[in-house]
Formats: sequence, C-alpha cells, structure tokens
Amino acid sequence: KTMNGRKLRLSVSSDCTGGRSVSVSVGDSSVVVGGGLDGSGGGSNSSSSSSGSSERTAGRTNSGRDLQLTQQLGRPLVSHGLHAKVDVLKSLLEDFSNFASENCVDGYFAPCLASFKILEEELSLNLDSANYFLTFLENHNIHPTAASAGYFAVLPEEVILHILSYLNESQLMQRVSVLGKYWKELSEADELWRRLYGSKWRLRKLQFMEKRKSQRALQESWKQVFLERQKTEKKWKAGEHKVSILEGHTGPILCLSLHNDRIVSGSGHREIKVWGKRRRCKYNLSGHTDCVYCLQHDAEKIISGSADNSIRIWTKQHYDTGSAAEVPGGNFVSGTGNQKTPSRIASRKKNYECVERLLGHKEAVMCLQYLGDRLVTGGADRKIKIWDITTGKCVSTLRGHTGRVWTLQFDHEKIVSAGVDKTIYIWDIHTGCAVRQMVRHTSSVRCIQFDENKVMSGSNDRTILLWDIKMGQSLHTFKGHTDWVRCLKFDDSKMVSGGFDKSIKIWDMNTGRCMNSLRGHADAVMCLQFAATAMVSG
Repeated sequence: KTMNGRKLRLSVSSDCTGGRSVSVSVGDSSVVVGGGLDGSGGGSNSSSSSSGSSERTAGRTNSGRDLQLTQQLGRPLVSHGLHAKVDVLKSLLEDFSNFASENCVDGYFAPCLASFKILEEELSLNLDSANYFLTFLENHNIHPTAASAGYFAVLPEEVILHILSYLNESQLMQRVSVLGKYWKELSEADELWRRLYGSKWRLRKLQFMEKRKSQRALQESWKQVFLERQKTEKKWKAGEHKVSILEGHTGPILCLSLHNDRIVSGSGHREIKVWGKRRRCKYNLSGHTDCVYCLQHDAEKIISGSADNSIRIWTKQHYDTGSAAEVPGGNFVSGTGNQKTPSRIASRKKNYECVERLLGHKEAVMCLQYLGDRLVTGGADRKIKIWDITTGKCVSTLRGHTGRVWTLQFDHEKIVSAGVDKTIYIWDIHTGCAVRQMVRHTSSVRCIQFDENKVMSGSNDRTILLWDIKMGQSLHTFKGHTDWVRCLKFDDSKMVSGGFDKSIKIWDMNTGRCMNSLRGHADAVMCLQFAATAMVSG
C-alpha cells in the first residue's frame, strides 16, 4: 500500500503457542506489536523515529486489533477460534468436576473424571501441534478447508509424487487412493507407477511389452503393466504353468534362442529349426556338418556355431515359386503374348540361407554372442575370438583359458567367459586383457550370466555361485541340483537353472531359496531361455 507517498507494509506472524505479532512499516520506521492468548499485549518501537502514536497503537485492546486484522487479511484467525473452543471444553470439564465434588457424587463419576483429566492433557498437547499447523497455513496464505491434505497442500505435485514413490503398491491402492478423488488420481499417476516399476524391476516397459508381443499393450498404463508383471511373478513363484511340447529334432537339443516369441533350436544331428507361432517347425536349416553347439537370432538373422569349427550367418531370403507375375484385378500374364490365365497364382516364399561362413577356430565353436556388428565366440581350442560381422573378419583373439571355453557373455565394456579350467575370466573388450580371474568352482563351469553388479555361474560341481563382479568375490552358493548344472538365466527377481538331473529349478534372487522344481524332461536339460511370461527348455 502507498500512504502519502510512503510505503506501508503490514505482516502478521504467529508462534506455536498461539502468540501473534504485527509488524507495521511506514517508510524507514517500523513498529512491532505483540499479543498473547489472554488478549493482553505489549508494544516495542524498533526505530528511534517512532513516537507516541506508535506507543498508543501498541496499547490498544487485543480484541479490536484482531478484528481489524481479520478484516484486512480476508480470512478468520482460525488458531484463536481453536484456542477458544478448547478453553470452553476445558472449562466445562472443570465445572462438572467441581459440581460433582461439591455435591458428594464425585465417587460415582470417578472413572469419568479420570478420563476427563487425561482428555484435558491430550487436548493441551494436540492443541500445540494443531496451532503450529494452522500457523504454517496462515504464513502460506492457505485456508484450512483447502488443506485437507495437510502439509502436502503447499507442495508441487511433482514433489508429492516423489514422496508417494516411497510407498509400495499396497499402500498406494489401499490407503492413499481411498482418501478422496484428488488422492485417487495421484495414486494412479503414470509417472508414479513407472518409478515403482523401475524400483522393483529394472526391465524397461518396452522390453517387457516386446516380449509379450501385444499390440494393445503399448497403450496400457504403467499401473496395468506393474500389476500384470506382479501377477506373472506370483505365477512363477507358485509354479503355475502350461506345457507345450515342440517335437521334430532327431537328436539331442544343445542350444536355444528366444526372441519376440520366435524360437530357434540347434541339435546334435546338425539341424537348426525355426519354430512358428503355432509351435510348428517353419524352417529347417542345413549346412553344418557336425553338432550345433550354440546359436543366437533376431528378426533379421541367425548366427550359429558348430563342432565343424565354423560359424554360419543365416538371413531370410525371398524367392518366387512360379514364373507368372501378378497384375491388378487378380489376373496373371504369362511370359508370352497377352493371353490372361486366371487359374495359376505365383507365390513368393521366404527361407533362410547361409550368407557368410566364418573360419578361425581350430576346434569346435562352443559358445557365441553378438551385439550390433560385434560377434564374440569361444571354442574348444581355448581361444576367444572377436569378429566384425559386417566384414566377416576376426579383429582380436583372446588367450588365457587352459581348457575349452564352454560359455561367455559380453557387453560394450567387458567379456566374461568360463570353461573346463574351472576359472571365470573378465576381459577388457577394448584391450583384450584379462582384468580379473575368479576361481572357486571345483569342476568345469558350464554356464554364466552377468549384469552390472553380479555374475552367476553354474558348474559340474552341482552348484551355482553368485559373484560380486567388481570385487571378484563369491557371495552366495545355490545348492539343490543333484547333477551337473548345464544352463541358467536370471532377471531382477528370479533365476532359472537346468541340469543333468532332468529338473528345472526356479530360485528367488533375493533370498537364494529354491521356489519350485519343474520336471518333465526325460533326459538332461541342456539349454533354456525365458522371457517375461514364458520359458523354453531343451
């Protein structure tokens, strides 16, 4: 406000006991007026230029000043009203107690009077807290009726969501969502459930959706995705599953690849089969002259390694089965003349053909993985080779293992490998140097998998070890298999392993406990892969 060319500023502050002070500043002069619950108050002049009029202002009655300030602020002083009502209640309780005592009936009301005393003490304690909260709201210019959310009322929605992200799904659905429409909307916020999903499972939503291969799934909210994933995890733990059997191989199945519900398998009889959505063999690839030990595929290609010492790259090729060409209208034109023949229809089929054969290993290729244009293979010749897929050239050979390399995995920074020498090697993929060796297994290491924090390894010693990948220390031993452990896979919540005891075991990654043991294979489980809602084993 401006008064006679000078600025006039008025502010009100309260403490947790209900005391209130008013600060009035005119120009360079200021006066602070204080008032208590009892209506009395003193004034102090904080500037030498303040005079008698300021002192008279400080001496005015508190009730008149409160009424004036209430009108100026445009809202009632709720804290004063709360104090008044509590005082009335206390007075009534005291009057009743005195009346009962004076009329010699206090013995009949002894339990009630004791409860009154406790209630009076609790009222005093709660009054301080309530007054502090009301003062907080007044300082932020918020009316109490608009602050049903408590202190949350003054926080930005982003901050509220961050706080709510520390709750679990049960607390959000059973406690927060029932507080009202506003809180129900907040408890179902997509960002909140995305954070909750990320804190429980590191697998990204799109990866999960791709594995489910559902067109409508991409439109689902994060809450729906979370609840569906949770339901799936419960089924994994409970061992609830349906079994489909894919038959067609004439020899033992030694390797599997699973990508977007498409399964590719390789066998000891040199066969590679591509299975369709109806679980029937769609393509049969031939070319290897010995057992197919390893393979991986995506939507465009299949890469396989064999005991014939070779690596083959297969891609899908298109070819015509007839000479007729299709023209608009459903008719076809033959190779001579313009005569139309509507009966014969030319078809265009697809099949996989070997487009590249990589040679370099002197013995069987036991394991492989590719990522982008980089391919890494391990062989019975104790060597690990890094290939450029685009050129088909071997760019590096890693030496260190003293026996055949059974298994490997790599990312953009490192390669982890293991084999007959019972040793797990961690290599720098850029320099080709071994940066760490981890030894504890007492027999050949047949399978490994790692992420940014840990390595899991399965061995012929019938155990699975959990390693700290940064320190190279063994953290936990999973025991349960009664024969060689041949394959394993894990995600954020569970691990699945198979072996020569013909069983598949599902482990809880948090507790290390075996949750289920699945039986159905009549011989050793040599390979397995799993996605969010399905597992394939051979």
